[in-house]
Formats: sequence, structure tokens, C-alpha cells
Amino acid sequence: MAGSLSTGVPISRHFLMCLQAPDPAWPTARQKCLSFKLRIAALTVIALTCLGLVLGSLFVLTRNTGYVMNVANYPIYLLSGLAVPLTILPVWTRPLSAALALAWGNLVLNQTAGSLPGSAANSFLWLVGLAIVYILIALGLYKRVEYRARKAGNLEMW
Repeated sequence: MAGSLSTGVPISRHFLMCLQAPDPAWPTARQKCLSFKLRIAALTVIALTCLGLVLGSLFVLTRNTGYVMNVANYPIYLLSGLAVPLTILPVWTRPLSAALALAWGNLVLNQTAGSLPGSAANSFLWLVGLAIVYILIALGLYKRVEYRARKAGNLEMW
């Protein structure tokens, strides 16, 4: 997976090219192009929302939420390839990057824009899979929070 914040320029340019499709079936081609890109962007947002549910439940389980949030926030941007290209990060960080939906969303948008080689379908499937995994983890963590709150008999700490 490669990419950086500068890859947003080719993606934006590809969105504009979708608006200016010169072929005879212009409205149909434009609609297909934009609808696919918007679906990918929407799925990335959904996957990140699921990751937010996981992080939110972890924040509820910890007492020092501010510290945990500060420690967890920047590595997500760094490991997803938004701050720096993933190719310049050490090899041992690649599995960590593969566990982040933001990295796959960045990759699939770059592949559909033509900035990166490879199949966008595989990346899209990884993005869907990660969203499902995130929501299952979040459900498990929320059940744990509920169990702890019921055991304590109040929601003062949670």
C-alpha cells in the first residue's frame, strides 16, 4: 500500500474528469464514475465510524482518555499513509497499516483514480472486511462496558 496526502490531488482531478467525461454516453459515464467513487468514499467513512466505535469503547474502559486519544490519534494518520507514504515506513509497520481501514480507503481511492496500479476490487473487499471486524470488536467491547457498569451498579465511572 502506498500513498500520501499528495495523492489527494490526482483523486480530485479524477473526480473532475468524471464530471467532464467526453464520450457520447456522457451522462451515463459520469453517473457511473461518480457513483462508484462516492460509494468507496462512503464505505471508507462507515469503516472509520466503526473504528471510532472501537476507540470510543476503549476510551470508556480507560480512566485517562485524553492521553490514550493523543497516543492513538497520530499513529493512525501515520500508519494509514496520509501523513507519509507507506513505502518509506519500516517493513514491520506494514501489518499495522493493513489493520487500518483508512489505509485501505486511501489505497482503493488511489487505485480507482489511476494513481496506483492494482485491483481496486481487492482493496474494496478488504475495506468491507475491516468494517465488519471493527463493528464486531466494538460490539464485544460495548458488552464489556455494559457488564462492568451493571457489576458496579452505577454509571459514574462509565
